[in-house]
Amino acid sequence: MKKFISVISAMALMFCFTACDSLIGQSESDEFNQVVADSTISMLNDYYEGMRTADFDLAFKNYPEFYVNNIELELEYYGGTEDEYISEDNATYYTENYGEDATISAEVISTTLMTKAVTKKYNKLVTSLYNEEAEIQCVYTVVVDKIVSGSIKTDTTQETWTILEIDDRYWLYDDYFEQLAEALQTSDDDDDTETFTIVIS
Repeated sequence: MKKFISVISAMALMFCFTACDSLIGQSESDEFNQVVADSTISMLNDYYEGMRTADFDLAFKNYPEFYVNNIELELEYYGGTEDEYISEDNATYYTENYGEDATISAEVISTTLMTKAVTKKYNKLVTSLYNEEAEIQCVYTVVVDKIVSGSIKTDTTQETWTILEIDDRYWLYDDYFEQLAEALQTSDDDDDTETFTIVIS
């Protein structure tokens, strides 16, 4: 997936990239939560299929509104369609490396409920980083095996996802915009060029 800098976000967000620096390791419970696991699989099925077919709506249907809004700000600034936001090489990659019958699935290895302090920090992060508000009830870290299979071969890789519970519903979340803010801050400190492109696969 190829994502470009949102200047609007960057100007407002550079100061807040440290908000999640201390979140790692702050777990409240690592008891397996089947409801969270099932919801994660359902959401990832949509995400993987959307990425494989370059279908923006399907890929991001299970991301929070504040996250999708930030993507739309990028598109407004740089132009292009929503589907172009996703690399068109995805489908070719999967068919060439795994076969025309390539499929992507996931199996949950673990679910971890993060502490209330972590949840509070995420709520603050949304306000400062995305300039919006979200009543995040719980934050989970979910580790999955991503399985790509086809007539050519099968590969399994491990991924860690952040799952947010908002309004009694679960949502996918990743730290792309947090990484972007940190990269911009580092670039500013090093007096690098003002604009650059970050690519995340």
